[in-house]
Amino acid sequence: MVINMRNMDKNTVKQMLRRLLPSTTLLTVTYAIFTPSSLFVANIKEFLLSYIKIVPIILCIAVFLYLFLNLAALFITDSKSVTYYIAFIFAISLCAYVQRNFLNPQIHSLDGADINWSYYSGTGVISICFWAICILTILGLTFRYKEKAERIIGYIANFLSVVQIISLIVLIFTFKLPFEANHGFSKEGEFTIGSEENIVIFVVDTLQGSVLEEYITSDVYPNGQLDDFTFFDRVVSGGAQTELAIPMILTGKERDPLQPIDEYRREIWQETPFFDYLNENGYDVRIFSHLKYASYIKEGIAKNYGITVNNYIDDYSEFAGQLYKLVDFYLFPQFLKKYFLLSTDELTNAITNADNSYEIDNYKFYHDMLDAGELQVNYEKAYRLYHINGVHTPYRTDENLEPAARGSVTEQQQLQGVMKEITMYIDEMKRLGVYDSSTVIITGDHGRHEVDNPETNPAFLIKLPEESHELEYNSAPVHFRNLTATMASTVMDDYSFYGPSFYDITEESDVERLHTISMVFRNQVSVDDGWYDNLDCRLIVPYELYNLDKYQIWDPYNINRITYSMGEDIDYTTDNSYAEQINYRLYKEDNAATASNELSICFELSDYTKGDLDFHFTYSKVYNDEQNIRIYANGSRVGTVTCTSADIGSDNTITIPQDKIIDNELIIRMVFPNAVTPNQLDRSNEDTRILSVAFDSMRLE
Repeated sequence: MVINMRNMDKNTVKQMLRRLLPSTTLLTVTYAIFTPSSLFVANIKEFLLSYIKIVPIILCIAVFLYLFLNLAALFITDSKSVTYYIAFIFAISLCAYVQRNFLNPQIHSLDGADINWSYYSGTGVISICFWAICILTILGLTFRYKEKAERIIGYIANFLSVVQIISLIVLIFTFKLPFEANHGFSKEGEFTIGSEENIVIFVVDTLQGSVLEEYITSDVYPNGQLDDFTFFDRVVSGGAQTELAIPMILTGKERDPLQPIDEYRREIWQETPFFDYLNENGYDVRIFSHLKYASYIKEGIAKNYGITVNNYIDDYSEFAGQLYKLVDFYLFPQFLKKYFLLSTDELTNAITNADNSYEIDNYKFYHDMLDAGELQVNYEKAYRLYHINGVHTPYRTDENLEPAARGSVTEQQQLQGVMKEITMYIDEMKRLGVYDSSTVIITGDHGRHEVDNPETNPAFLIKLPEESHELEYNSAPVHFRNLTATMASTVMDDYSFYGPSFYDITEESDVERLHTISMVFRNQVSVDDGWYDNLDCRLIVPYELYNLDKYQIWDPYNINRITYSMGEDIDYTTDNSYAEQINYRLYKEDNAATASNELSICFELSDYTKGDLDFHFTYSKVYNDEQNIRIYANGSRVGTVTCTSADIGSDNTITIPQDKIIDNELIIRMVFPNAVTPNQLDRSNEDTRILSVAFDSMRLE
């Protein structure tokens, strides 16, 4: 074939190159230019790099691929058979284009967890059938019509190339580095602590309760390592994956799937009284995590939050290899994708922080601690949250916290290493004499990544100040919404504003625990729901955390649903048909209906005409000095009402904008962040229910 190429005259070579141009350009644009660029921009919060920094990689790969495709054609074809080469390259390009845009299933983020491809068998069959039919059809038509087929291929290839190039130009001109690219949490003060009071939290990513229990009962567990701690083995995190779990740990505010995610991320930092209290009372507050898990955090909350320097690519060859492995994952037919599965950590491993930014990494945290030598007592009081990679897949560190190849270590080996570095930190606290007076928490952010596990149950250990005993267990049905109150109980006499702590809830407590999981992750959890495919899903979690049969969907369209006529009273003081229908999570007693920590009502408006609505309500009792009610309409917050004993019986009104009413349906969701147990207000009261406000009546007009 080489001889054949050498025997071709220049005009023949030029003519062949012109004929090759549309198809080889399409494959080059699709594979080497547009797909990596679009994936980079779509996942910019993972890379946090300027697009210009990956341009050299894209140009090199594009030039190499284009030259290879054309030279290969010149070596293995002639002017007659090149038609079939053109058709084959076009068919591959078209299949990849369609696969990327239309045939890829929605899978969870590439966080290192294995993907159960059996859940996507339907799309897998469609994918392989399309590739086979498309390639055979194009080759068959080319064999039959030759020149005519080649012309049509050229037109389509040029069109698709232009479409992608125009889209790329739009991407580049609209590209904007996210806020997190030059803001974040630095390592400043990473190993400093207070001399009098401390709250130290180790967030061990993906550590499930049963996994920690396996470690504690194993032969490798150092006897007494977790003495002084209480193991709450039935904690519900309230959100998975990490993007929802860390906000719960930091703020205690839950995600309603009806609320836009960005609105939720902004809202949770608008009211942060516990962090305000800590800062006002002399605590040095520092958070060591990634800013994407604390988006929109207010300045002044954490001392180590601020402007950082842009990242850079430390190893271009490694980064290029991982980037195009991701391209292969997206473009190849589904049955091949498992061979190109990678994690975000592997993808970004070649990216280096140009400054002192904190990285969520077991190995780096351990060696930073070794480099620091010892903890420094620089403050009287300190709050520290350390988010480490923990037992997140893929397992990349061993029991000695040394780097390990993917698949060469087990979950338990990685956990041993994590516990080694946490114990090393705690030993330093003991050496400095600050351990006894400190609150120390070791927790997962959510449960393990695996099929049929909603990641509900993180491990949770806590040591309170001056606590000294062997490891204890507590099986109370607690939730991360109770975490702020638990921490507040260690630093203030009256913490009831934050609701019940873990210790105010007993195994017999009547509680509702909700847990939100991403819409994509639901595909791997066998919960019979019928919920919307384009929304995250909220689960009602039973006491039996590992019994999926007892999980239910929290469906606000059906919970407390009523067909409502405008202006009519929902009266809890008398026999009332509306009041009888609204009974989920309401305690009807003493001629009133007492809400717990949340109340949701779905109004099907039978006679609604366009316009804003006013939501009125009266109440007859408030638990504690006051109760704040955050009120949402179809997912968006529309107002806040503060209820006090002085205003009992008065009319309270919140306006619902017209644009919040969808298809004559209105879901009013009321959240009571200050709901308490009567027992925590009066220890002689045995009532451990979580209560907030007793309603007399409601109406819309």
